[in-house]
Amino acid sequence: MSGRGLSPEGRFEESALLAKAKDLERLARLLREHRLLLAYHNHNPEFANRNAEMEGLARNTSADLVHFLMDAGHGYLGGGDPAEFLDRHASRVYGIHLKTFRGKETSGQVPLGQGDFDFQELAAVVKKRDWSGWLITEEGGGPKAGNPAVLGPDREHIRKLFGV
Repeated sequence: MSGRGLSPEGRFEESALLAKAKDLERLARLLREHRLLLAYHNHNPEFANRNAEMEGLARNTSADLVHFLMDAGHGYLGGGDPAEFLDRHASRVYGIHLKTFRGKETSGQVPLGQGDFDFQELAAVVKKRDWSGWLITEEGGGPKAGNPAVLGPDREHIRKLFGV
C-alpha cells in the first residue's frame, strides 16, 4: 500500500488516499478480531510534500484502529519531517524505524551517525512527549554476514541520542 496516495506521475491524489485509508481500517478491523493491532510502515512517498500522505492517513483513519510504525529514515529520505509527525501523532506511533543514508537512494544506507541526516530533532520530540514505543534499527548499513558487531555502533548511537 505504500505510496498508493500518489498518481502514476507521482502527484498526491486525495481520492487514492481515501481509498487507502478505508482499506487500512478494514484490515485493522479484521486484525482486531484476532487481537492484533495494525501498525502501518511507511516508505519515502508518504512523507513527501510536508508529510502529506502520512498526515492524510492520520486524519482519515481512526486512532483506535490504525497505528504507525514510522520509518524515520524513509521519511527523511522522502523529504518529510518525521519529528513533526511524531509530535502531532505520538499516541499512534508504536515504533520508529531508524536508519540513515548517504545520497538519495536506499542503497546508500550507512550506520547511524554516519549518514546525511541524524535524529536529534526526533530524539527531542521523543523526550518532550515522553514517548515509550520501540526504536528499531537494522543491519542495512554494515556487513551482511550476520555480524552482530554492526549493530553495536547503532545501539550506542541510539543510547547517546535518545538517552535509552
